[in-house]
Amino acid sequence: MRSQSLLVVLILVTLAGGCSSRYGDGWQPQPEPADASPEIAPKAEPERRPAQPAPTPTEAKPSDVAAPQDSLAALNDQFRVAYKVAREEMLLGAAPYAIVLGDCVVFNRGSIRREVPYTNAMYHELKAIAHVPLAVFALLRGAQKLSEEKFKALSAYRDAAKTAKDSLERRGYDEKTLKRQQAILSTSLNLMDRALDMHMVDAGDLAVFCTTAAPLLLLNAYDAGKLQLEGLNAAFTDWMRALSEEERKTYHIVVSGSHQARDRNLQMTYCRALLGETGSIEVRLIFGESVFDEKGCRNLLSTHLLDEAASKTFFDDGLRLQYDLLGDVAAEMVPRLAKPR
Repeated sequence: MRSQSLLVVLILVTLAGGCSSRYGDGWQPQPEPADASPEIAPKAEPERRPAQPAPTPTEAKPSDVAAPQDSLAALNDQFRVAYKVAREEMLLGAAPYAIVLGDCVVFNRGSIRREVPYTNAMYHELKAIAHVPLAVFALLRGAQKLSEEKFKALSAYRDAAKTAKDSLERRGYDEKTLKRQQAILSTSLNLMDRALDMHMVDAGDLAVFCTTAAPLLLLNAYDAGKLQLEGLNAAFTDWMRALSEEERKTYHIVVSGSHQARDRNLQMTYCRALLGETGSIEVRLIFGESVFDEKGCRNLLSTHLLDEAASKTFFDDGLRLQYDLLGDVAAEMVPRLAKPR
């Protein structure tokens, strides 16, 4: 019965016109629209008017008649429903999988779900302090004379940075780390004070500030990344002890992340090494770009698994739907098109 269900889905896939990519319109159904009940206006008393002669009957124009839904559009709607059902079935009895989501990893094995934090407080503190010079740049970039609005925003941020600087010695940093955090905040406060005193920004002063802060930011990023990688490795090491030898060969990972700084993403770099995947093609490792919740990552994984099954059945190649179905024609035609100059 399960194989028949999958076969129906695969047949519908070939009939659907929108199958352009793994996560495009054709391969991942759009969310169903919410039920909308039209607002019913209260009946009004009809206005009494003098009797008018009956209008001469005219033939209805085609535009005045609601067109029935196109049969192929209706067929594609049914494909979406079938695809959604099949996608939800893919995770039932699937191999174990992990979702790297924000500060934690969600491990799934059968009916067991375990959420393990892997990012500690110091990571967030180093990150917050590294953001201060970037905030100063964002506030002062492109400004010469400070507007009243900009002056108020800079003044408020300056006070917040001063409060943070006063708290550093109570946070338990080693001497080297403490001095670096003090240096980052001190140079930031000095620039903000100069800008507030003069009600303007000197472009050369801002450039020198950014150049001076850059190596300190990178050191903070290095220390924060080291803490996060150690936590991530400990979480996966503990989880994999419970997996069988076969499960270790078949589990999947979904990494949630943003588009910006996707290249050399820390979590993806670690998980690629863990699974031994090197190229851009996703086999057992999937990047959930701009997917920041567990449900969205689960949907992405189930889509990946269903596409893989379809690829193997139709094309005898589990990776065929890893790239756009229209990619072949694009590769052939784009070089030959007379493109505008």
